[in-house]
Amino acid sequence: MFCQNCGQRIAADSAFCISCGKPTQVPSTRVSPAKEYANVLTTYYVKRANPALLLTLLIGSSILCVIGYIMVLIGSENYEDSLTAAGVILIIISVIGIICGVILLWIYVYRMWAMIQNEFARATPGKAVGFMFIPFFGFYWAFQAIWGWAIDYNNFVETNSLEAPRMTEGLFLAWPILLIASAVPCLGYIAALPQFVINIMVIIQICKAINAFYDLQFGLENKSSYIR
Repeated sequence: MFCQNCGQRIAADSAFCISCGKPTQVPSTRVSPAKEYANVLTTYYVKRANPALLLTLLIGSSILCVIGYIMVLIGSENYEDSLTAAGVILIIISVIGIICGVILLWIYVYRMWAMIQNEFARATPGKAVGFMFIPFFGFYWAFQAIWGWAIDYNNFVETNSLEAPRMTEGLFLAWPILLIASAVPCLGYIAALPQFVINIMVIIQICKAINAFYDLQFGLENKSSYIR
């Protein structure tokens, strides 16, 4: 668990924090998850995430882009203008879909940071998203915005005793590592498939967290799946 005063990780049976010396606060009664989250809720109101839509935009559009590219190649070699034109149209549609998917992904990144804002959060939502677009620095910031969020999120959940899914921190660490690897010539081809799989797993976990907080915020304490 974590100290409610300084945020330091401490043993579950510790009476005092080894960092700040404050006694651990153990609630005498268990309140509902919705009330617990209401006590730590900021002015930001969580909206549901749609992982199916996001994955369809990113993966489906990527597949369409490959199909369109193949159609253009075949059409060019066989002098079939209609096939080439159809391929170009598919590529244009897929690019639009990918752009929409990327925009939605960054909206979710903003949302996931906004819902855990407290004195221990290492970044604001705007900072988490905006710094990713700084050339070169963005590679470093990916560790803070993605891996760092998983750490801060788990800290937030454990400190406030929320009934929400924990994030796999190692999975979120792999994301920025593979991002950097994909930018290295030759190594990028090797990292492409692992990065594709990790991206899907990270997106699913992020959406689970957002939807779990939505359920807590509005008092929906049913045990159904967090992904709708």
